[in-house]
Amino acid sequence: MTAPVKEFVMRHDFKDVPKFKEGVYQYSPREEHFNIPWKMSVVRRDGFLGVYLYCDQLKTNKSIRVEFSIQLITVTGKKNQLHTSLTYNTKNYAWGWGKFLDWKKMEKDYMIDEHITVETHVKIIEITGIKRKKLKNFDATMEEYSDLVIIVEDEKFHISKFFLADQSTYFKSLLTRKQEESEKPDTTLDDCKSEDFQCFLELIYGEFLASQSTYFESLLSKKQRGSKKSEITLDGCKSEDFQYFLELIYGESPIDEETIDKIVHLADKYKAPTAIRKCEEFLMNNSGKTLKEKLQMAKNYKLENLKTACLSKINTVEDIRSVLSYTTSEMDPSVVGALLQKSLSLLP
Repeated sequence: MTAPVKEFVMRHDFKDVPKFKEGVYQYSPREEHFNIPWKMSVVRRDGFLGVYLYCDQLKTNKSIRVEFSIQLITVTGKKNQLHTSLTYNTKNYAWGWGKFLDWKKMEKDYMIDEHITVETHVKIIEITGIKRKKLKNFDATMEEYSDLVIIVEDEKFHISKFFLADQSTYFKSLLTRKQEESEKPDTTLDDCKSEDFQCFLELIYGEFLASQSTYFESLLSKKQRGSKKSEITLDGCKSEDFQYFLELIYGESPIDEETIDKIVHLADKYKAPTAIRKCEEFLMNNSGKTLKEKLQMAKNYKLENLKTACLSKINTVEDIRSVLSYTTSEMDPSVVGALLQKSLSLLP
């Protein structure tokens, strides 16, 4: 499975379009994606429809490079779309097109019952400015109490071999093979960020015994000195993502809108059921992702409880439209079937 990317979709129905006043902006509700608030706007000006995407509340040291497209759509599938690449910052927080579409053409081809539907597809390429504080350290300060070193992007994570193997069948198999080579083998992980792996370990690991008891701290420190540690190097993985992953499996709570995609990707890759369950619980109970986004994640990572929870919230024709993809082949067949049944039940 390829590494997760930061993408999201926003859709809003703007009503009473013929009543729009010249030069007065109409806004969609604000939505939060990856810990960043976004909104859309439309405006009637000089015989054209203007459309814009806003990135709200950017701090002075933060910028966001994106690719996005804005389109007008109809129930028949007809659409008018424009695409661009740009960077949001404190001086440039709104981008779009003042002459997106001729107003009369919009009324003729895209307005239905005085409504228009605007949809924006956004792909975040890079976010700069704010670095997340680690919830748990796996650096050299933990060296005395660990028996395994995992190297990701040249960053070393000092952890417990037993605990990691207990939480991840992937690492259990890997460490079993390594055990015959040395008493404490080193392992390098590929396709992973160290920060995400940090989150993963924090969730499943809880607190180290040594960090909670001075007696065991002294005892373990004496036994650990002089012993050779295993090392595993992971390639194809970012150290930042691996940090998140470790934090999660070590008992911390690193999951939020910005980290969920990275953590669930690694939890699935490393077959860590505890981490997967906690990711699924976040998506069900705390995430601001759309139903469409959640259903896609349920398909990608086989999150059956999430899929069931999403389907239970789809009760209207508009709900069904909001989760449909233009290419139904990309959707879970069982979800397509459930949506068909729901649509039939809504027929008069």
